[in-house]
Amino acid sequence: MTGLELKALERAVTLKAALLDRVRPMPVRAWPRHVRGFLSDLAAMGLQDDHARFVLLATLIEELRLIASRSQEGAAELAWAGSDTGADAGPGDLHARCEQAMRRLGRLRPTKMGGDDRERGAACAARIARLIDERYMERLTLASLAASVREPRAWMAATFRRQTGTTIHAYLTRVRVDRAADSLRLGEKVEAVMLAVGYHSKRSFYRQFQSLTGLTPGAYRDAARLRRTGRAAG
Repeated sequence: MTGLELKALERAVTLKAALLDRVRPMPVRAWPRHVRGFLSDLAAMGLQDDHARFVLLATLIEELRLIASRSQEGAAELAWAGSDTGADAGPGDLHARCEQAMRRLGRLRPTKMGGDDRERGAACAARIARLIDERYMERLTLASLAASVREPRAWMAATFRRQTGTTIHAYLTRVRVDRAADSLRLGEKVEAVMLAVGYHSKRSFYRQFQSLTGLTPGAYRDAARLRRTGRAAG
């Protein structure tokens, strides 16, 4: 393999990793556009080593299949794409099969939820809300919440939104801002409140607090103090 081909392979591996990171939280039906973009980029790279291209595509299909299996959607299409194509199979065969699998994924429709699924979804959303209510001051991520409730991350996020009408991030933000507002009304210092509710970026705290209350944290605290003094004077 020449130096140019090594560079092309390194770039292809980097693009594959970025693709997997990008599609991991997405519903499977949203994958085709991104995977096709990667396949087009791969074809344009001029990577001539058939073995390298074959391994790259085979591992991509297998990793996509594993991600799909966690959401119980699309795994069959990807398993078919990675199945044995015969002794003479080459990267072109896998490329074509991957393209066809993406067409199949694009035709998938959301699975209708049965009674057990609805109960599972409602229970999951309730557990997530309770975890956030109790641990909002911690560094909560989709990955850590999914591990806590033992559910696939993408399914958990989609289910929470379907059950509550809001995203996990928006719910966490609302809880943190509400708790911050409670403390600020008591006259506590802005920086102390910011850290207590789980923010480590002043800019992020100010932006999200103002977007939900219409006031900066300092202005909100001052307004609460004026109301208290006004009532006391009256």
